[in-house]
Amino acid sequence: MTAMTLDGHGGTSIAIDACPVCQAFWFDKHESLQLAPASTLKLFSLIGEQKGPPKKPLAATIRCPRCSLRLLETHNLQRTTPFRYLRCPADHGRFITFFDFLREKGFIRPLSPVQLQELRNNVQVVNCSNCGAPIALGKGSACTHCGSPVSMLDLKQAQEIVKQLAELMKGTISVNS
Repeated sequence: MTAMTLDGHGGTSIAIDACPVCQAFWFDKHESLQLAPASTLKLFSLIGEQKGPPKKPLAATIRCPRCSLRLLETHNLQRTTPFRYLRCPADHGRFITFFDFLREKGFIRPLSPVQLQELRNNVQVVNCSNCGAPIALGKGSACTHCGSPVSMLDLKQAQEIVKQLAELMKGTISVNS
């Protein structure tokens, strides 16, 4: 893991850890929610610089870097988009893949049933965006290795989020908008 210092809300600094090899972040406590808009954009850019699936698969058991307890798989929802992360049972923080971070922040969304059928009509196998494993679309719409659903980077949505974050950075819209 590589330590990064990012800007948080209200002029605070947030120290997070990034692992380009496993393509994941470690956020202490609620740091992901405390990221300033410019920091979310910085992490989005960092993720965009990575090529392909993770260099090596994640270990079957991942431990908290603070207390060494085994991290627990946790499912959450951001608007209508599900995402997953591994959390420390002692509440020290969470480990989240780049893919699920993008889902949490609204850059990636699951395919609609119509989009999924259209993809099936044209493609038999896709690679999982989270772990790189093949997904046979005729057999299902989620990765059998890591459970991630077939998803897409919604460019229109991503552009809108980037625009909103840029406006927040300029102070032209309120956080509750």
